[in-house]
Amino acid sequence: MQDQITEKNRSTEDQNNAAAFVQQQQLTLWGGIKVALIVLLAQMLVTIPAVIISMALGLGDINNMDVAMGIALALSFPAAAWIILRFHNLEKSAWDWIGSYIVLLPISIIMLYGMSYAVGGILSYLPGYDSMLESYGAMFENINPTLLLIAGGFIGPVCEEVIFRGVILKGFLKTFHPAKAIIFSSLIFGVIHFMPLQVISAFFAGLVLGYIYYKTRSLWLPIIIHVINNVIAFTLGLDAEQDASQSLLGSEALYIASFAGALLISWLAYMAFEYLHGSARQVDTENHSIV
Repeated sequence: MQDQITEKNRSTEDQNNAAAFVQQQQLTLWGGIKVALIVLLAQMLVTIPAVIISMALGLGDINNMDVAMGIALALSFPAAAWIILRFHNLEKSAWDWIGSYIVLLPISIIMLYGMSYAVGGILSYLPGYDSMLESYGAMFENINPTLLLIAGGFIGPVCEEVIFRGVILKGFLKTFHPAKAIIFSSLIFGVIHFMPLQVISAFFAGLVLGYIYYKTRSLWLPIIIHVINNVIAFTLGLDAEQDASQSLLGSEALYIASFAGALLISWLAYMAFEYLHGSARQVDTENHSIV
């Protein structure tokens, strides 16, 4: 009888500990915003001193400053991720690779590309689009192109996925309904990009990346497709694919119709992902690690 009581008390204690751990990992909307603000602060703490040091060393001319800015940008992403991960943890499942991801990877790429193409095309009809695009380009014109590709195409996506999906969305999923968690994390992901065109496109990209993370609870697919998306954008230019499509289709009506086609393709990719992956992956709430 005493053994039964002891076992019951131990079971109750384990349940309480598990519940306490889940509550500890929850993240409020304001908590997610604070994480994003810390990211911005960390990037500033790296970038600004790098520029000041470069100028103090007499590297203020354009040929050297672009390299200094590129190095600062490349360092700012890992610095932000390192600081965030001192206070928040990733689930071990974040680094799990499952064989089915080989099949899900091209589907994920199609899903993101279809969404990005449609959103980018619709944005091109906004008033002042050309000036917004010019402002976007001006952000990077003083950064060494090679370092920009390394920082924005490879380092940035990895660190952003760790922060925005691995930390913020993971915490939101323990606080909100999955749909709300994905939307809230995508809003923060969009707003932190500042530039109007990037804010909107990053929000919709965040919806796709967030959905994939929610289903798999792994960062591998979001990281890979984020890298591919950014490398293409930095290599070809933000609107290169839109211009090429418009020239190829010839007719503006067909070009506009292609937006609906892209959304349809993205939706079909989503349905294929749902069919192949099934329900969202369940992970042990105590299966976590601080990295």
